[in-house]
Amino acid sequence: MKITKRVAIGLGAALVGLGAFALLRPVPLAVETAHVARRTLQVTVDEEGETRVRDRYVVASPVAGRVARIALREGDAVRPGTVVARIFPAPLDPRTRDQATARLDAVDDARRAAEASVAQARAAHEQAHRGWERARQLAAQNLIAPE
Repeated sequence: MKITKRVAIGLGAALVGLGAFALLRPVPLAVETAHVARRTLQVTVDEEGETRVRDRYVVASPVAGRVARIALREGDAVRPGTVVARIFPAPLDPRTRDQATARLDAVDDARRAAEASVAQARAAHEQAHRGWERARQLAAQNLIAPE
C-alpha cells in the first residue's frame, strides 16, 4: 500500500504540475503571413480629422416668413447669384401693412425727388454747354478774350 500511495501522490503531483504548466504557458499570437516581393512603398495616413469653417456668412431676410426647402447640401459650392433659400412672406397685420405702405410711399417720393434733381442737373449742364459754345464762337471772332 505504501507504494500505491506514493504512486498516487506522484501521479497527482504530476497532474497538478501538468495543469499548472498548461494554464501558465504563453499563448501563441495570431499573425498574418504574406509573400515578400520588391515593390514601391505606398504610405497612407488613415486618421480622423476635423473640418473648420473659414468664412461664415449670415443669411438674413428683411421680412418674416416661411423658408422653402433648401436644395443645397452641406459642401455644395455657392457662387455669386446662387439662390440659397426662398422665403415666402407671412401675411401682414394691418399695422405692419400700413407701415410698409408708408415706407413704399416715402421711397417713391424720394425717387421722384431724385429724378427732379437729375432733370435740374441736365438743364444746368445744357445751359453751361450753350454758354461755352457761345463763348467759343465769340472768342473765334476775337470779340471776347480767349480765357
